[in-house]
Amino acid sequence: MKQRLALLLAASCIFSLTSIEARSATCAASSSGIAFGNYDTLASRARDTLGTVIVQCSGNVGEKVTYSIALNRGTHGSPDRTMVSKANQLHYTLFLDPARTLPWGNGTGGSSQITDSFYLDQAVTTKRYTIFARILASQGSDPAGAYNDIATIILSY
Repeated sequence: MKQRLALLLAASCIFSLTSIEARSATCAASSSGIAFGNYDTLASRARDTLGTVIVQCSGNVGEKVTYSIALNRGTHGSPDRTMVSKANQLHYTLFLDPARTLPWGNGTGGSSQITDSFYLDQAVTTKRYTIFARILASQGSDPAGAYNDIATIILSY
């Protein structure tokens, strides 16, 4: 009887180790992008819009995934985020909150980033985060054009 009990315990330990080793979620982030539309550079009010960051993780159902989402300053962001059209510039900011008080960045220089976790409720689980964007008011008399910038999503998990 003692030998059987020892074998059952050993089998249980092997199963547990195999189960732990199999836990390895993979995650990816994407974005819908942000479009401010037509903007009047002489307007006295800022123009607000929304975007979305999507985090999709796959792994074992019930597995906990913990991650952070940071945004870099963008292609032209020095020291702030800037959209350009040829030699012309328009400044904008990305925020974590609807009140637009928490700049979304990499956690340095007064910016914040998202730290979150969830349990996979199916083999592939998706979570969405709203980007609250603002293009600043009264930015002078830059000419009309298509102004662009590319900000990179940094997903660490």
